[in-house]
Amino acid sequence: MILVMQRKDDACCLQGGAFEGYSDSPFGIGKGEGVDRRGDHADEWIVSRDRYKYDEIFDRLGPVDGKITGAVAKTELVKSRLPNSILGKVWKLSDLDHDGMLDADEFALAMYLTGIKLDGHDLPNDLPAHLVPPSKRFL
Repeated sequence: MILVMQRKDDACCLQGGAFEGYSDSPFGIGKGEGVDRRGDHADEWIVSRDRYKYDEIFDRLGPVDGKITGAVAKTELVKSRLPNSILGKVWKLSDLDHDGMLDADEFALAMYLTGIKLDGHDLPNDLPAHLVPPSKRFL
C-alpha cells in the first residue's frame, strides 16, 4: 500500500491505500453545510424548516397577487448588510421564473440563501436541485 501526497488546485490530498476511489467523500470540507445541507428527510424541502419566519416577513411586505416586487424584496434583503454583488446572486438564484418578482417560495429561498451566506458559506453558481422549491420543480 502506497500513499501519495499530491497537490490539486492548491489543495493537498492523499491518494492510494484507504483513499483509493473515494474522491467524493461526504466528509470533505464543507460537506453537509451551507447549500450542501439537505436535512434529515430527502423529501422535505430544507427551506421549509424556517418557512414560518420567512412567511411572516413576506406577508408583512404586502404581496399583491401572491408576489412582491424586486424593489420591495430589496428593502428586506439589504437588511442583511451583504454586498450588492452577493444579493444580486441571491436574487438570480431565487427568481426561478425570471419575472422580476418573488412569490412566497422564492422569497423563502432568498432568505435561506442569505442566511447561508451570513453563516460564512459560499453560494453556488447554479441552484442545486434539492434547493428548488417543490412548486418550481417543473421549471
